[in-house]
Parts: sequence; structure tokens; C-alpha cells
Amino acid sequence: MVARVDLRGLSQDGVVEFASSPDVPTIDVARAVGAVDLHPGLADVQAIQPREGGEGSSYSGNFGTAAFPLHTDMAHWHVPPRFILLRCVTPSPSVSTLVVPSRHVTADMPKNLLRSAFFRARRPLDGRVGILRLWTEASFRWDQTFIEPLNGAGRVLRAAVMERIHSIAPRELTMDEPGKCILIDNWQSIHGRSAVPPSAMARVVERVYLSKVGG
Repeated sequence: MVARVDLRGLSQDGVVEFASSPDVPTIDVARAVGAVDLHPGLADVQAIQPREGGEGSSYSGNFGTAAFPLHTDMAHWHVPPRFILLRCVTPSPSVSTLVVPSRHVTADMPKNLLRSAFFRARRPLDGRVGILRLWTEASFRWDQTFIEPLNGAGRVLRAAVMERIHSIAPRELTMDEPGKCILIDNWQSIHGRSAVPPSAMARVVERVYLSKVGG
């Protein structure tokens, strides 16, 4: 069902690739890899397909078929999902998933700045606006669209992160075969998507959030 997953690359690079049988449901692949992270109101398996922009509460709504900027999923949540499983349903070799280990973003940034910078979700979550930090000893979150700085240190850190991201060449991974999987550490890396050409509009990827991986 699932090829052996070498999780050593996950801690080093923030991402690993592996193969799975195209005939097996994605939820079963996810359960073979780790523990599925269930959230009320969010489907266990989410189908992601390119579409034109227009509605601004999602990445597709904001950016349409243009490139998605590097980010962490659900950065506006108090605790974002730990791992992301992306699995190819309908392949497209002309679209890439882009990944950068977050340590490359925060390297050499002053710890006092990382600790004193505060952010919030652009819109209230469950009617509340919580205070968020981009960086802790265990995790990093980033989203230039859905979270915004709350204080001066936050504005300084946002500018520094944006500058650093633009100077880094991401790793490019393609969903070019049905059943191909990409496992991303959402606490230790940021990811995005290249632009989608008209020939790739049929691309379908399924996504599952995981709270842990391995045994």
C-alpha cells in the first residue's frame, strides 16, 4: 500500500517524498503513515484543485492559478497542524510544490526579536483574536496573507522574513504520478506552489493533516 517512508529526511529537510498505490484511499495511506489530525468543520481528506481567484478566504481565492507564496498551513490557528500529507490523484509535471526548511529563514535572526514579535490572525477565529508568535523553540509559522503584525517588533520581523524568503531558492517537488506523496513538517518548514498553466487545470492533490508520524 505504502512504500517505506524514510523519516530521517523529514527532520533534516522538512519534507520527504514516497510512493503509494494509486488504488488505495488517501485516508488509508495517511493512517499508515501516522495519526490523522481531525478538526471539526474540516474534511479529513481535502481535495485541492486549481481554480481562478476571486474569493479571499483561501489561497486559491486570493491567488487563483498564480504562484502561492511560501507559508505554513493554518498559521492563524493557535496550534497549526503538525504534518501535512499531500497525495497525487491527477498528476501534472508542470506544477511544483516548493519547500524551504524554516531554519533557513530564521538563521542568525536575533532571538530577542523572534520572542518579542507578536502577530494576530487577519480575521477573528471563532470570534476571537489571539496573540501569535512566529517562532518558538519547537516551531515556526508564517503567512504573509492571513496573519499580520501586532507590534513594532512584529513589523520588523515580518519585513526580515519577507526579505529572507525572497533570497532562498526552494526545493521543487512535482506530483507527476498518481499515488505519489509529499509529507511536510508544517512546524519546521514553509511551502508554496508554482503557478498553474492552463494545461494543468485538471491537477488534483488530496491533503490530510497528521498530528504525528511513524510508530
